[in-house]
Amino acid sequence: MSDKRISRREFLSTSATVTLAGLAAPLLAGSPPGNASPADTRPNIICILADDLGYGDLACYGSPHTITPHLDQMAAEGTRLTDFYVNAPICGPTRAGILTGRQHYRCGVPSNVPKDHGGLPLAEVTIAQVLSEAGYAAGLTGKWHLGRPEEYWPINRGFQEAWWVDRGVNYFTHLYKDGKKWLWRNGQRINPEGYWPHLVTREAQKFIRHHKERPFFLYVPYHLPHTPIQALKKHLALYPDVPAGQTKTYYAMISSLDEQVGDILGTVRELGLAGNTLVFFLSDNGAHRSEKFGDNSPFSGHKGTTDEGGLRIPAIAWWPGTVPAGHESAELACSLDLFPTFAAMAGAELPKVWLDGLNILPLLKGETGSPHEALYWAWQEERVIRQGKWKLVRNTKTSELRLYDLEADLAEATNLADQHPEIVEKLVPLLADFSKHLLEKNPPPYQR
Repeated sequence: MSDKRISRREFLSTSATVTLAGLAAPLLAGSPPGNASPADTRPNIICILADDLGYGDLACYGSPHTITPHLDQMAAEGTRLTDFYVNAPICGPTRAGILTGRQHYRCGVPSNVPKDHGGLPLAEVTIAQVLSEAGYAAGLTGKWHLGRPEEYWPINRGFQEAWWVDRGVNYFTHLYKDGKKWLWRNGQRINPEGYWPHLVTREAQKFIRHHKERPFFLYVPYHLPHTPIQALKKHLALYPDVPAGQTKTYYAMISSLDEQVGDILGTVRELGLAGNTLVFFLSDNGAHRSEKFGDNSPFSGHKGTTDEGGLRIPAIAWWPGTVPAGHESAELACSLDLFPTFAAMAGAELPKVWLDGLNILPLLKGETGSPHEALYWAWQEERVIRQGKWKLVRNTKTSELRLYDLEADLAEATNLADQHPEIVEKLVPLLADFSKHLLEKNPPPYQR
């Protein structure tokens, strides 16, 4: 990470100015504030986030069922990460981790944010703020899920332009479970018609076209393939041999997600931006526990667990000419790494706060291995560390220890703690050091 810092007071002061400018601007108006110039050739950054997509849900990750030609092509033209993790096994905490580069407990989002109050704490600095201050146009289109009250809205957290819902809605009616609509374009309620993912993609394409002359950061958190299980007829028709029901509809939703990614990549190519744009695709956690839909193969576990099926997710990096094509990387990396990586790409100054993520840009370029000595997780009563092939899980209530060899046992079926006490003895202190300072905003450095 860069050693160049600014004070927190200076950073938040300039960020507030950017945010107020975003509040007053229509969605596609004006040039980005900050330090951009007409000759600015820094790379564009697009982060596409799927919702509840399992590791085994894509053809390029081994699915024998789903039809995903665009994501398969993205993987063929870029790097497919096989050992990429999220910082939490559910939606809100992962999104907080992506935007802050900090563990969800550290940044104040230990679980999903309540519907009617709270959000990502206002003192937390987002990657949108960092990139806006560096001169990037910062936009969001999709699912926010980090606070419904106005002070937590994305346009008040560094995004100059935003078109969003608070959390998942009906794909056709856009209604929440309580029968209400809550869709926003910047500070105004909107009531669009159409299949929700198509609307998200349409706004993403508008943003790209409008900002093609300047560096931009676009965050596209889709609701797909999260419940409710709803799909269009044209995507259902791709699976004529699958009986009608939730499984068929889920496959169709995966194909819809694939189509949306293809449309965004198509716009980037059409505008001649492919050679100067990183597109990073990932899921926010593993697939749902339902046997009717969602596939976390070859892992056990699911969304909400610290098993590999809850934490290890599909991730693809695409940047023609910079990220190696057709490459597969088994290097350790996680969602917390996106913040410092995007900042490094922009040459942006980092806020003077502790970041749990590390810059993986050299890894994505194929120049180096992982910068991580270990990865850590904290979820409910469990504390977890992975170092190399070993994964140790400690239950804080029972003190039970579970040790797995992930090279030989992807399903985490055999607890090796008693057979390898030397590995347990090595990892327990590292996990204890991480756990001890989990709630501290600026902890002492620990081995990462």
